[in-house]
Amino acid sequence: MHSHILVSPAGRVMLHLPGKSYKPDRCIGWFDEVDTFHCERTDNAIFKGFGGSIGFNVDLMKCRYDLRKHKRFNRVVVHLISRGARIETTRLYILAHGRFLHFRHNMLEKQIFLSLRDFGREKGTTTGTTCTGAASPN
Repeated sequence: MHSHILVSPAGRVMLHLPGKSYKPDRCIGWFDEVDTFHCERTDNAIFKGFGGSIGFNVDLMKCRYDLRKHKRFNRVVVHLISRGARIETTRLYILAHGRFLHFRHNMLEKQIFLSLRDFGREKGTTTGTTCTGAASPN
């Protein structure tokens, strides 16, 4: 199965999973007006493997979407909504240090996971700062 990434004119990033009966289309985040991808996670959405990690769509991280309409992004901001905080990293850091998993039996796309402790390491920052910045276009 091959996933498809679609980006709306408002910057909403939609994932399409062909053949999946439950939630084949879902919003996985949004781009702000600069070069940042934003997504939201709850504590329940944090993968317990690898000591606690956040998963991202591999096609999105490799910029496999229509680049004629939307430019490549550099920064990634994860809004931890149940904690009222955010953590940040870069797309290239995720690709260099993340771990790939493919949950084929659940008909999910290939994902890359970055441990919570690795967020902010690419620039020596700490994680869990107060959540500010772009609001979700939802």
